[in-house]
Amino acid sequence: MNMLEVLESPEHSDFSRMFRERRFLKNNMIFTPEEAGNQIFVVKRGRIRVFLADEDKEFNLAILKEGDAYTTHTRASLQALTDTTILVSEMQTFGRQAADSPYFSLATLTVLGEHLRNTLNIINRLAFKDIKMRLCDFLLQEARDKGEENRAGVVVSTGLSVKQIADFVGSTRQTVSTLLNEMQKDGVLTRLSRGKYVIHELGELENGASSSQRPTMVRRRAD
Repeated sequence: MNMLEVLESPEHSDFSRMFRERRFLKNNMIFTPEEAGNQIFVVKRGRIRVFLADEDKEFNLAILKEGDAYTTHTRASLQALTDTTILVSEMQTFGRQAADSPYFSLATLTVLGEHLRNTLNIINRLAFKDIKMRLCDFLLQEARDKGEENRAGVVVSTGLSVKQIADFVGSTRQTVSTLLNEMQKDGVLTRLSRGKYVIHELGELENGASSSQRPTMVRRRAD
């Protein structure tokens, strides 16, 4: 469910007035645990990285895109991956208004519940899968969520550097880079540009996500 579409619908115009617009440049911090307070926001434009930070270590939890909603009363930090615009409201104000609209409350819970599901999937990958399986699982989920099909396969634009992907799967940049190179050599995928890949056969990633054996196939070139 897209929260932006809900806010922009005529029947929920009263709710949209609760939100104020804020803009952030690429790589700027949006919220940190020290300053976030208790707010809810909806992504109007751009992509946001949600992550935990501890001294020199970071752990990515989610990538928010247009229409996603998020609350800030957590230990997570948020950073703009692209030039980003969000709509922000104080949670107390939002809660009073949402109580009068069961549909709006359901829409909010649905979106936030999806984020919880994604976080649990990340924990499951870290707890029960090795690094090859975690990387295959990550790419597979990206392909299913926002992949675009062409004759060569499914094009996935993660918007992430190899280091950021490594943070997501709980590994190092060097290890993930090596695995991606192996997948490209074996024809599982082709790297098109920074953070953009064409996956030639989703079935190979499915096999890799459920088995520690390296997925292989005959290589095909992307259009």
